[in-house]
Amino acid sequence: MASICARSSNTILASARQSIRLRPRQLLCLAIAGLCGLAVASPRPQGDPLPDEIFRDNMEEYVVLSGQARFLDPMAGAQVTLSGSDGRQIVVEADEDGRFDLSLELLSAQTVYQLRARGTGAQAHEEYASWLGQRDFLLERAGADRTATEADLPALRLNPYQTGLYVAMRDLATSPLSPTEREFERRARSFSAVDFQTRAILIAMLASGDLALPEGAATTLAAMSNESLALQAQLALEADTRPCPENPYCVAIDRVMRDPDQLPLMPAPHGVTVHPYLTHSVGLAITQPRFRLEAGGTGTFGASNSASNDGLVPAIWTDEGEYVRVTPADGSAFDEWNFFANIPSCGCQVPAIQRTVAYRLMFADGPAGTLLVGSSSEVVTHYPENPELPDQVLTATPGIGYASVVDDVGLTSLPAPAGKTFILPTCQLPDCSAWVTSNLFHSNQSVVNEPHQFAANGTGTATRLGLSFTWELDGDILTLDYSNGTHSALTIASADRLYGTTTGIFTDTDGREIPFSRMYAPRQAGAQFHSGNVVGASFQSQIAIDHPYSILSSTSPDRPGMIPTRFKFNPAGSGEYPSNPAITLTWSIDEVGRLRFLLDRSGFPPNSLYPQRRTWELVAEDAGSILVLETVEVPELVGGVYQPLPPAGTVPPTSRFFRYTRR
Repeated sequence: MASICARSSNTILASARQSIRLRPRQLLCLAIAGLCGLAVASPRPQGDPLPDEIFRDNMEEYVVLSGQARFLDPMAGAQVTLSGSDGRQIVVEADEDGRFDLSLELLSAQTVYQLRARGTGAQAHEEYASWLGQRDFLLERAGADRTATEADLPALRLNPYQTGLYVAMRDLATSPLSPTEREFERRARSFSAVDFQTRAILIAMLASGDLALPEGAATTLAAMSNESLALQAQLALEADTRPCPENPYCVAIDRVMRDPDQLPLMPAPHGVTVHPYLTHSVGLAITQPRFRLEAGGTGTFGASNSASNDGLVPAIWTDEGEYVRVTPADGSAFDEWNFFANIPSCGCQVPAIQRTVAYRLMFADGPAGTLLVGSSSEVVTHYPENPELPDQVLTATPGIGYASVVDDVGLTSLPAPAGKTFILPTCQLPDCSAWVTSNLFHSNQSVVNEPHQFAANGTGTATRLGLSFTWELDGDILTLDYSNGTHSALTIASADRLYGTTTGIFTDTDGREIPFSRMYAPRQAGAQFHSGNVVGASFQSQIAIDHPYSILSSTSPDRPGMIPTRFKFNPAGSGEYPSNPAITLTWSIDEVGRLRFLLDRSGFPPNSLYPQRRTWELVAEDAGSILVLETVEVPELVGGVYQPLPPAGTVPPTSRFFRYTRR
């Protein structure tokens, strides 16, 4: 009896939340357990027991995980380590094909699990990692048979792609190895796609030998887990200036981002609204499509980051194998621009029309159940007054990129807003038109980031617009009904330390539903500028917001970099614009703590002789980083002459929302 009881104590308990049918042998074990004074549940699956020295004695739910470690070649005999954020570990050895099996007892819903694989011999420098997720997510992917394979959970593919995701998420917190359940959820929805792709490609180059390991790094994972070592790898990459396709960087892109063995694509999601959000574009109006695809090839399509369209419009879609092609249902174009095109053959300019006639979409499984979507447009340029010029068609197959949220998936809730001020997106005009004026430099997008003061009685005020509203927080959805007859329904898509991303639908007074994705942030109490946080400071904008290699991500051979904006504030109201010394800067702080600075652009050519005033409102500050709402004012151009600047504060607020770091 003692030996039977000992064996029974090594079995695994099924969850009280899961209804599991017990076989007669299992009922016998339960009966024996009662005699032994033990709590026992269903035994392990039939067959040889899997290595489970750490997790085997706890009576909890379990999953069997079956994966593979490989990049160009299988990692034969690799050491595979499964770790829990509770400190437990299990180590197994992969077979000659790099395959491994693990039986994991899930002790707590709060525990987050990760995998690592370290190669041997000639592959000893290869080390890959991935985030598996939490208990409920693993149980969902494992299904009724409690077994998850690479098809169920791509994170069981230990390769450069998953390692790029792993490191990009890991660096979003100060405690990277032991995240809590909530923190892990935040990371899974807050990493930058550009960042993780760059790291994955660098890891692939280090693994293949196309890029030497930085001095001090023994493995590919170590090289990307240390900022200074990653900088070394990036600099070595930039030293190779050969164009694609000969450049090893381009080879690595194909190996990592276009190889189905590395990146298994998913079918188009049906019946849910997909809304991409961009954690790396606080101040940029980068538009990514929002869409809903229905079974049978119908659906709706619209833009996510601007109000320059009429919202979600009817669309049709077809499965083209590697991607889904979406076109307007009425055969028209999604958007159209008129401009003058330069024609090299004649050295002249002719009228042209550019139409976006289709979008191509690709899908992949992201961490912790998120969806990764890649998109590219099919653009046709037509020359209506020059029939001798053929139409130009520009198409590109999308790469997998932006993390996405799905409308029927619960996300991180907005903290209780009563008594707080949140910077939230809204429209400053009831009809939510795209532009307030035709002057591009003086224009204000209608969707602006606006301070919202929330009162405890369900009312509030959008302070810069002077617009009152009523509000309700129902689970994950924050609804706002404004006094001008418009309406917003927002969900928090990501939540970082100082800010996050909202995704939502704005309904204007004509009933149009305008989808948008913009930043949000809670305003810190008492946040304002003063001489102590301005004098001697040099602030640089962050295009990719909050991860250490963000600026590096924009310098790859086929992705031109964007120069971050930098301002330096000296004593006595003077300043500098280091990227162009010909521009002088003067600054002051007004009575409510707003920083106003004037850029004198007289060093520019005659057609650019105008000043520019910027006003910063401080939203939050932490560890050398600041969030600012920025309004840019420039004079109107009338008859080729720039007029005087309007009085400070008379220009409607713009949608600029930036993170700057102190340099």
